[in-house]
Amino acid sequence: MLCGLHRKSKDNSFEKPHCTYCQLLATISKRHNMKIWTTFLIFLFLINFVLSCKFDQEYQGKIKIDFNLEKRLEDLTDKVINDSIKITFQFDTLTTYSWDTLIIITPYCPIVKIEKDNKLDLRALKNTMIISDEVTNVLAFIKKGVLFSYVDLPRDKGDFANTINNYQIFNKNNCIFEMEQTDIKFESGRTLVKVKPIK
Repeated sequence: MLCGLHRKSKDNSFEKPHCTYCQLLATISKRHNMKIWTTFLIFLFLINFVLSCKFDQEYQGKIKIDFNLEKRLEDLTDKVINDSIKITFQFDTLTTYSWDTLIIITPYCPIVKIEKDNKLDLRALKNTMIISDEVTNVLAFIKKGVLFSYVDLPRDKGDFANTINNYQIFNKNNCIFEMEQTDIKFESGRTLVKVKPIK
């Protein structure tokens, strides 16, 4: 918007504003446009944030934490300690759902590395204790390339960290393990029971 003092140039565009009135109008117009763009960008950011949160909630809701398996492993370690025996078991006999791959992850193992190495989406495991502490191991059950269920297993209910370095992948057919007590004790006084793959 220009005053009547401004003429069109040869290329049919208006000359650059030089009077105070036109400069003021140009400044207001620019600021108004910037304000509109800023508001629009903030709106897009908020929409993206809301949709991302909703997607993460739906993703998390599809993945089950298997507390029953945690209890079964705790019962087995109790039996090993109380009866001073070794126990051999298969994971497919302890679970009640279908899976084809088990990933055992020990403390401080970078989840991103596992995702990259195996082309998996394991973001749900980034909320587990192994990220920042050494008190748990994670058992992640995969079905057709998708994380289906997991256990954030306290090491006093069966410790894999003494036999597995960072992480190890097992298919359902070779998931046979042995539990054996050690001379090591936790601060609580409970005996450490190591769990090692035997096939």
